[in-house]
Amino acid sequence: MAAEEAYTRALNIQPKDSHLREDTRKQLQLSIYRQAELALAQPALTEDGREIPSEEALRHLLRIRESGRSEIAATAQYDAINYLMELQHWQRASAELADFRSFYPAHQLAPTLAAKAVVIFEALKMPAAAAGELLQLAQNDPDREVRRQSLFLAAESLQKAGEHQGAIESYRNYNKLWPKPVEQRLEAQYQLVQLYGQTNQPNKQNYWLQQLAKNSEKSPRGRYLSAYSQSALAEQSYEKFASLKLHLPLKTSLANKKRAMKTTVADYRKVLELEIAEFTTQANFRLAEVYRQLSHDLMESQRPKNLNDLELEQYEILLEEQAFPFEEKAIELHQANIQRTSDGIYDDWVKRSFASLGELLPARYKKPEATLEWSHALH
Repeated sequence: MAAEEAYTRALNIQPKDSHLREDTRKQLQLSIYRQAELALAQPALTEDGREIPSEEALRHLLRIRESGRSEIAATAQYDAINYLMELQHWQRASAELADFRSFYPAHQLAPTLAAKAVVIFEALKMPAAAAGELLQLAQNDPDREVRRQSLFLAAESLQKAGEHQGAIESYRNYNKLWPKPVEQRLEAQYQLVQLYGQTNQPNKQNYWLQQLAKNSEKSPRGRYLSAYSQSALAEQSYEKFASLKLHLPLKTSLANKKRAMKTTVADYRKVLELEIAEFTTQANFRLAEVYRQLSHDLMESQRPKNLNDLELEQYEILLEEQAFPFEEKAIELHQANIQRTSDGIYDDWVKRSFASLGELLPARYKKPEATLEWSHALH
């Protein structure tokens, strides 16, 4: 304290153009920095007994700049930012970091502030601001791994902030720039599927579904994402198949329906090959429903208008002969799906197979529950 007072008096009496003024200011700031060091040597204690920097130490570090912005003042402010982060005083840390950047943009410590800013902005729940810092790291950091991770984290932060277009651009850049590690690249593709879905861009969403579906990663996550994407694409095939109506001439419309059916069945077979339980029961249910739907559509198809009663009866018999094998196949597949209950699987798709069987074979699968009467009377 005495040294600080002496150097303050000396600085005040020296002319502004004196060659000794800069040296005096340096000594003044060093004397305050020494007080900060002494205060740091006597840390405060938290309720759980942890040692933390005291407010006195922070006060000394931050008042050094009052006598001028210098190298010593910059170092002291940088130290203060670190201590404020340690104390989780995020608003103050953010303000000091912004101040440091404003006054010392070319300082050798300035490049290290981006990583600190990310921590601060995330703590303040400011994901868009954190993303801006991460994008700087992704572009400028000398460490290759830091650049890679920063780009992915920037995309996540933009997504969290609701900035969908920025997130899309970042995930696309990540997919392009960083083919390895494969699993994280697949995660970027998965997020692009989600984002294009949220922004109602089905063509672009399908592009990334196709990329995910054909990935050859054998890890559990890679296979899961492949099954997820293939299942989503198969659902689209199913919806197209289900929407096709049978009309006259039946030969033509039935051929179109069967082509769509063939595509749908092939798509769901791909899902089954991946052997991911979550999507296997769905695929089995849909395959059964494909055959059930075709059987139903055949029976509900448009009849020719110029048939007499006998011809109409014969036409109905022909339709039944065509429809019956498809219904039998549907029953077979639904029964295979409900057999998964023996393996402890009873998800929504298995339940729906039970419901379909209740309509296809009501005598067997839609029996009313029998209630047993109980009497307490003595006999």
